[in-house]
Amino acid sequence: MEKWTVQQTAEWAKSKVPELYQKEVFDAFKANDVTGSMLHEISSVDDIADLGIKRIAAIKINDALVDAIGAETRDKMHNRNQSTKSDVSDTEFECSVSVGPKQKIIKVKRTMTIQDVKYIINDVFGLNKDEFALKGGGKDLPDITKRLEGYGIVASTVFAVVNKSHGGAQDVGNEDEKKIRRLNTKKYPDIKLTRERDVVTWDDDKIRPRAIMSCGHAVGAQSMYEYIKWRLGRNLTTTNICCPLPECAKEWDWNLVAKVADLSLSENLRYLQIMSDRLMKGRGVKKCPSCGSLGEASESLNIFRAVCSPCKTHFCWSCEKPWKTDGLQICGNDKCPVLEIQKVLNDAQPVKTTYSANVTIPNVRACPRCLTFVEHKAGCKFMKCKGCDYYFCMACLSVAKVKGVEEFSCSRPDQQCNTAGVQQLK
Repeated sequence: MEKWTVQQTAEWAKSKVPELYQKEVFDAFKANDVTGSMLHEISSVDDIADLGIKRIAAIKINDALVDAIGAETRDKMHNRNQSTKSDVSDTEFECSVSVGPKQKIIKVKRTMTIQDVKYIINDVFGLNKDEFALKGGGKDLPDITKRLEGYGIVASTVFAVVNKSHGGAQDVGNEDEKKIRRLNTKKYPDIKLTRERDVVTWDDDKIRPRAIMSCGHAVGAQSMYEYIKWRLGRNLTTTNICCPLPECAKEWDWNLVAKVADLSLSENLRYLQIMSDRLMKGRGVKKCPSCGSLGEASESLNIFRAVCSPCKTHFCWSCEKPWKTDGLQICGNDKCPVLEIQKVLNDAQPVKTTYSANVTIPNVRACPRCLTFVEHKAGCKFMKCKGCDYYFCMACLSVAKVKGVEEFSCSRPDQQCNTAGVQQLK
């Protein structure tokens, strides 16, 4: 795309719109001398419409451009990963398979074909291999004769089964906004720019700016967005975003990651929820940092404070470090992942309620029962949590007594109650 001439770019744009608009689009791209490299500078539908193109056609071109740039970035990530892989033997490795809410582990080899993997999944789940499609690492695997290594799958990843007749699993990121990602330094002045090589795609052109991360390496907005989806889709246990260089692998601060990837509030909450859910679901057995004994977590969905039975040490189930506070949710350690939940709550914006023009509540809360994020956009103050199916009040944070039933002690949904301020984990 970057090396396309004006003629090639105009032909591409023409092919993305209905016949009614094709001549107008082709002429507009030619008249403005739009080349392939200039497509990367387009940031919105308005930019395309400004070329003299009707808005309905501009929307079609923008959608196609988002898909094309996303695919181009993913290809560069794949090529970069392929070029840095060393020769490895054809040993088995474990992969997670998701079939709706069910998840199981299978063992595969890099030389296996997609057909071989489908046979294994068929045996494990009792499916018909001809009635489902397979995704791996967040991408389609359409060629059943192709080997896993041909798709770049040479280590543990996540396979998703998509039932051809009834729908199926969803990729991480498929509900995101359709837009080209840009570094917005006016909105986020803490983003520092550089022209250094992109650590995700290895792009080293001096045209597009990139952000400097805490480890000193650089990454572009679209690269960061695709990397988030790739990393979270590659392994169901991933709970953070780290520098992709093996010799670095430093964890990046999520707040900066979200800004660099140009995530909207809804996208930010959803990705945080994915990582938070994984922390909660991974609460099986962990080791005491003092004596090394193994222990199980509390049955409560929102308590991270654990107590070792043999030595009575209190430690954090999330970061596995000694507990430093008097609370049950915030351990007091600087880099504990639970702090990301509190950061989102602190950044929540006040919104007016529908029952009183004088009352405002934060637009984001964490369910008091299970800490699932809930964003309030409109309607009454009673919200149903998607994590535990309990209703709770966005204003006072009281929780319904019975699952799935709107029964509160605070007040009716259209009446004022004692509004809580910014939600604080304790």
